Amino acid sequence: MKKFLTLALGLVLFASCSSDDNDNAIDSSKLSKKWYFSDARIAGVSIPYDDHEECGKDYLEFIAGGVLKDVDVWDCEVYEDVGSWTLAGNKVTVSFPEEGSQTATISKLTDTALEITFTESEVEGGPQVTIVQTFTIN
Repeated sequence: MKKFLTLALGLVLFASCSSDDNDNAIDSSKLSKKWYFSDARIAGVSIPYDDHEECGKDYLEFIAGGVLKDVDVWDCEVYEDVGSWTLAGNKVTVSFPEEGSQTATISKLTDTALEITFTESEVEGGPQVTIVQTFTIN
C-alpha cells in the first residue's frame, strides 16, 4: 500500500509539474499569419514603426510547417527574405541564412496582436538591451 501511495503521489506531482510547463504554450495556428510591424519599445520608450509605404507594408509571415518570410517594401519594390521558425512553449526561434538565429519570448498573442520580447546589442559588442516588438494583422 505504501508503494501505491508513493506512486500515486509521484504521478500527481509529475502531472502538476508538466501542466505548469505547458501553461505558456502558444497555439501555432494563431501565430501562422502575416504580422505587420507596429512599434517597438526599447528601455520603456515606444518607437512607432515608420517604414511602411503607401504602396505596401513591411511584415513577417509565419507559415505552417516552419517557413518564415520577412517582407520589406522599399520604393514600392518588394524584398523578401525566407527563413524558418520553430516554436517551443512561448519561445519562438527564427533563422535566416544571412543572419543566423534568434530566440524571442511571445509575451502576447491574440487574433489581432503579437508581441515578442528579445535582447540584442544596439552596436556589435555593446550592452544587451531588451526590445519589445509589437505587430498587428492590418
